[in-house]
Amino acid sequence: MNNAFIQRHVVDTKDVCSGHTFSASCRPAEVIVMEHSELGRMEPGKCIPVNRGHFGCKDDVLHLTDGWCSGRQSCEFYVPNKELIEAKINCIDMDVYFKAVYSCVEASGVNSGRCSTNEARSLTSEKGVITSLLSKKIRCGANSSPWIIEAKAGQTVEISLLDFTALSRQGSHSLVTCSDTYGYIVERTLNINHTICGQQERRHVVYKSKTNKVEVYVSTRNGANFILEYKAASDNEDIPDNRTGLDFSTMVVVAGIIDNRMTNEQYHSVSSSNVAEGQDDYLEPKSDSNTPNPTIKHEEPLIHIWETPLPDPTKPQTDQSSRTCTIHRTMQPGEKHLRTLTGGEMTSSGKPVVGSYYSPQTGHKYYVLGPDGGK
Repeated sequence: MNNAFIQRHVVDTKDVCSGHTFSASCRPAEVIVMEHSELGRMEPGKCIPVNRGHFGCKDDVLHLTDGWCSGRQSCEFYVPNKELIEAKINCIDMDVYFKAVYSCVEASGVNSGRCSTNEARSLTSEKGVITSLLSKKIRCGANSSPWIIEAKAGQTVEISLLDFTALSRQGSHSLVTCSDTYGYIVERTLNINHTICGQQERRHVVYKSKTNKVEVYVSTRNGANFILEYKAASDNEDIPDNRTGLDFSTMVVVAGIIDNRMTNEQYHSVSSSNVAEGQDDYLEPKSDSNTPNPTIKHEEPLIHIWETPLPDPTKPQTDQSSRTCTIHRTMQPGEKHLRTLTGGEMTSSGKPVVGSYYSPQTGHKYYVLGPDGGK
């Protein structure tokens, strides 16, 4: 599963001179997302062709153009209008121009037309976008016609909010509260109802589901303008169904449960490592306590993965004993579910195979065994 959300294609980068109009538009079923918006004297060009100095001063005006353009299918405004003039702080009494980069994002489920009363609109793609303004236009996402996002069995759904009013709220104390919601997410089988609230961050994750199916209800009150990005997530997608006969011999991995229940200053370390040729060859690592090593000080039951440098075949085996282990990642307390070991992540599910690991040292992917009954 690709961890990226929606792939935006940059439609245009525009320099708009003073006294002209900026305009942007996307194809049907797409909406604009402003990526960058600046007002100033960024560099010599068509608007200010001669460099007489004073270049480099600029003001970020994304908080304005988000409201005018992002989430919409088209927009235009005069440069400089009243709001842009008021936002000009760093280039006072200078000729300026407007520079913008914007993308177009395809909204999911829009091409199917309007939602009828009591008709839910199902979204089954692995990732997609729900927009507030287009949801209102096609009457989907309402109480009688929710969006239903359904991933494959065994997967979960992660939803992020791209809030086009967030930047205008930054620095103020009047945040959008949960009484003024952008909508809510329901997992009906678990009786979960999660509200979607704006914050000061332009983009943030608002919900990670427990099951593979969620209902999304979108608020259209007060002209709320936002995008919900969703993706299906799989914790164990890289773990093969047939785990026999895998080659574990090219990397030394240590996985062990470290339990410090005595004092905050007590040190523990995993002392044994083994090269596993397969599930049957895996041995539970042993641990020693009171071993001074500041890199592994901890106070909770944790799981560590250690990677040693690969053995040097040109040296005698006796010279390999001095290889030092380094901690790649420390498991946080309370993590128990199975996840793919990609980029150094690991949690324990109590199963022998805990995932896969890509080693930047070798450029290869390895399957890693973990202890039974992990905490």
